[in-house]
Amino acid sequence: MEPTFRTVIPVRPLPSRISHQAVTLVVGSCFAEHIGGRLATYRFPSLCNPAGIQFNPLSIESALRRVMTKEPFSTADLLF
Repeated sequence: MEPTFRTVIPVRPLPSRISHQAVTLVVGSCFAEHIGGRLATYRFPSLCNPAGIQFNPLSIESALRRVMTKEPFSTADLLF
């Protein structure tokens, strides 16, 4: 038997698929940028990383929470 050098995870198809009528939000790393670019290439309405590239789940959660609660940005948020 050959050794397995990766974790094999069975993936079942979802009951519904992304359509051209659905607007998609893509957030995350450069991989998200790549997927967002692919969606745009095929004319899917999408918004990719509106708060910039983010690499960890806490940053993504914080950015999404801020958008959902419509919390405004202050000067202190934008300057480091």
